Amino acid sequence: MAELEKTGCPNLVTDGYDLYTRSFVPGHSIYGERTVEFEGREYRRWDPRRSKMAAYMLLTGGCGGLAAGDLVIYLGASTGTTLSHISDIVTEGEIYAVEVSKRPFRDLMDNCSDRANIIPILGDARDSMILDGMVSRADYLYVDIAQRDQVPIFVDYMERFSCREGMLMLKCRSIDVAERPSSVAKVARRYIEERNLAVASETDLDRYEKDHFAFHVKGRDL
Repeated sequence: MAELEKTGCPNLVTDGYDLYTRSFVPGHSIYGERTVEFEGREYRRWDPRRSKMAAYMLLTGGCGGLAAGDLVIYLGASTGTTLSHISDIVTEGEIYAVEVSKRPFRDLMDNCSDRANIIPILGDARDSMILDGMVSRADYLYVDIAQRDQVPIFVDYMERFSCREGMLMLKCRSIDVAERPSSVAKVARRYIEERNLAVASETDLDRYEKDHFAFHVKGRDL
């Protein structure tokens, strides 16, 4: 393996081919990922074919604006694969992780129960009231849900929680199975910008995830 080097993202290193996050819970594997040692700490390989955020980071060389102290709202946490790596990054923050399906949520609870910066929530992402009493503002929004109205949901959360930045993993076929993904992405971008949010980058993830786009979005006045 090539020598590991630090990136511009907290707790994230690369060997030029793969990404690795510094394990928040050393010795605990989430999905059988390979681990390596760097500067006396354990790092977990972040598989871009199992995580759209890893795919985005490898394709762009950026980290989507994530900071170590961020309060993150994560919609569509599933079993916790990507969530666990974001947990490795935001070691000084916390993540409110929402998942609607009971079976993945059970796996999420098992996989991430010892990660103190994750607050798992069983509920529907379409109901932003689910976070009432827990979150009034958030730094970062991450959305990876298979809803036809995923773009309005993303925008509504960005506005409701005054998020500094957000990442929308656009599932084009969940919106319109007959339309070209590039056309779906174009409509999504227009909707986001019409709500006075700025698209910092739009990335086609087709190399790793077919018919998906990653939108890195800046909140208002930022």
